[in-house]
Order: sequence, then C-alpha cells, then structure tokens
Amino acid sequence: MLYMSIALGGLFLAVAWLFARQGQSQKQQRNALKQLKTELSQLKKDQHLALQGSYGMGQRMLKLEKRLRQMQEDHDKEPPLEQPFSYTQATQMIAEGADEQAIAATCGISHSEAHLMRKLCAKNWEESPV
Repeated sequence: MLYMSIALGGLFLAVAWLFARQGQSQKQQRNALKQLKTELSQLKKDQHLALQGSYGMGQRMLKLEKRLRQMQEDHDKEPPLEQPFSYTQATQMIAEGADEQAIAATCGISHSEAHLMRKLCAKNWEESPV
C-alpha cells in the first residue's frame, strides 16, 4: 500500500506538472496570438493608408493628364506667333542707311543686335561688291 501511495503521489505530481506546463504553454500561445492579432491590425491599417495614398495619387495624375491634354489642344488651336521683329526688315533698313537706334526701335531688337547686324552687313557688302 505504501508503494501504491507513493506511486499515486508521483502520478499526482506528474499530472500537476503537466497541467502547469500546459497552462504555461497556453498562456504563451495566448500572448503570441494576441501579438499576432495586434500586428495584423497594424498591417491592415498600413495597407489601408497605402491604398488611400495610391488612389489619391492616381486621381491627381488623371487630373494632370486631362489638364495637359487641354493645354495641348488650346496650344494647337492658337495661330503661330510671329516674331515681333524681322531680321530681314533690319537688313533692309541697314541697306537704306538707317541708324542703329531706329533699327532697334522699328524691328524690336536690341541696340547690340542692330550694331552687330550693321557690322555683318558691312562685311558682306565688302566681300561681294555689287
């Protein structure tokens, strides 16, 4: 009977130890599960924010493309701008003997450009006499 009492006591201790260990293991599993749920929740929030940002960026790109298309159409409709001055007209005025100030004012070019054109025309006339 003593052996049986010792055996039952040992069996009782072993079962108690297993239950304690299982309790610890379940507690660890619950903690791990709680941690995973928290991480999953955070990942869902991050994904939601990323999707919202992507959607917003896509909408902005569509608006910009539409605006660009409209600007291109408007540009295509406009007649080409003529330059406010004409080098041909400036050359003609130089040949007629106009001064640099008059050439610059009439043709819309700077005094430096008028001066340079006068020098170039003079050089060309020297090289090819009429």
